[in-house]
Amino acid sequence: MSWNERLIPYPVLTPSNDDYDSPRFELLVTEPMRSDGMLNIPFKLEVSSCSLKDMVAKFKAQYVIQTSCVRTMARDTNGTFLGEGTLELPDSDYSDALILTPYILAVEEISNFKSEEHAHEWREYHPEGFDIEEAGIMAVGNDVEITLAPDGIGSVIDLVAMPQVEGLFNVDLDNEHILIRVSREDKQRIDAMRMHSERDIIHASLFSGLYLHAITSAIQALPEYEDRRWAQTILNRLEDKGVRTDRADLKVDALHYAQQLMERPLSKHLEAAFEPDTDF
Repeated sequence: MSWNERLIPYPVLTPSNDDYDSPRFELLVTEPMRSDGMLNIPFKLEVSSCSLKDMVAKFKAQYVIQTSCVRTMARDTNGTFLGEGTLELPDSDYSDALILTPYILAVEEISNFKSEEHAHEWREYHPEGFDIEEAGIMAVGNDVEITLAPDGIGSVIDLVAMPQVEGLFNVDLDNEHILIRVSREDKQRIDAMRMHSERDIIHASLFSGLYLHAITSAIQALPEYEDRRWAQTILNRLEDKGVRTDRADLKVDALHYAQQLMERPLSKHLEAAFEPDTDF
């Protein structure tokens, strides 16, 4: 933990001390789910103190979950008055592993806070209770580390609508994600096809066209963009496939490596086109 409990002049519920008779405060999470650029993490908070739960129920305190990622240096806090729910985090901010730390913080200044759950020494020497400032830490649980599945290439490619000529597209590499820019009309058509088509051939066609061009362009430009998340994802996935080469070779054979990353998109396209239910 980065906080120092010895600097706090009142009882704090945490597994590392005996300020409370029963110092249990746990954050329970289930498998994260990636969807539409977001990382969704279902969670449940369990705290042993009825006094603290009462403070939350009265909106005098709230649960806060701090999220941090060593790889990307992203850090954020998410507050809630509910003991369970779903964290919704920008997928692009987190990679490899995510650390979650649960807190209970005061929402407002709290005067003369005391509880029969406080350890005997606290109750004996401070029978009047304790004053807690706004945002004061009242409880801290143990860190929970979540290992994230490796980023797939698709996780760093976004299809976005822009005011441009129908039927044309371009690739923008200046952001953390690769952006494939199409006209608003084309984006609407593509979204409609994705929603209504029961056949893989449409997706395969788009995948082998737009995405192959975008990934090829990205590989060719890798030396200029190695600090971008999409570049690190491409390099990591190439390494997973056993590709060991210098940047110059990557640039020369960008199309070849793009097809490797996409697991031979031409084959996928042909397999989808000649599925058994196709009338030929």
